[in-house]
Amino acid sequence: MNHDSTVQFDLLLQSYVKTIENNCLAQFKKAKDKIYVADRILNQLRGIIRFYSLVFTKHNKACNYFIEKYNRGEEIELIIKNMWENYPEAMKMAPEIDERDNIELIPFNESDEQMIRKFPSEMQAVVAFNIGYLALSEILKRLPGYLNQTENTISLKYPMKWTGSENNKNEFVQLIYGLHEAGLINNGKGEITKITEALAETLELDLGKHWQSNLSASIHKANMEYQPPIFDKIKEAYLKYAEKLAYDKKRKK
Repeated sequence: MNHDSTVQFDLLLQSYVKTIENNCLAQFKKAKDKIYVADRILNQLRGIIRFYSLVFTKHNKACNYFIEKYNRGEEIELIIKNMWENYPEAMKMAPEIDERDNIELIPFNESDEQMIRKFPSEMQAVVAFNIGYLALSEILKRLPGYLNQTENTISLKYPMKWTGSENNKNEFVQLIYGLHEAGLINNGKGEITKITEALAETLELDLGKHWQSNLSASIHKANMEYQPPIFDKIKEAYLKYAEKLAYDKKRKK
């Protein structure tokens, strides 16, 4: 499996994050008391991650080994094989939740279950545990952002998606670089590649693993006279919008 195992793991992680999000949103949408349910969702997720953390603490060296090696980009199959040799007692790790705890794990969807079963049997428990732990950790970071609580209301982050051409991701990168350089994002401070990746994720745009070597490089190599079409598009669209507003005002008089 080798490199394929890492690809499978990353796909599983992304999918399970979506599964948890969809589970939370489903609860929220049908709730009459939004504030109460939002608190309940947060507490439920914190409760689940607590049981994962208990296992993490019990197998601290093995879990930290996995996280460290994964974050460094090492192959999943190799990581788990080394865990098998060095931490055999951790190979069946799983959160143990008693019925009396009144907390239920959010299950994987069927396609993810099938993908987990493609891993060798001795690896499946480790894969499932770490997918759950990493996904829940990610969700707890995101959740306050799209469950925005106030005294009287609670609202979900409005769904947004980049709808420019999939084949021209260059436009997106040029736009973000331009806004950043103009001081309109973080006062022009911060690592531009990280900012671009964060905004791309928010707008559900997949830049690809090596986008910097292609998209970012095209900006640095561009001629001084070159003006990206994206800025003309925005200007033209704004002028049309202003004209429409002026026309509508005249009609109302």
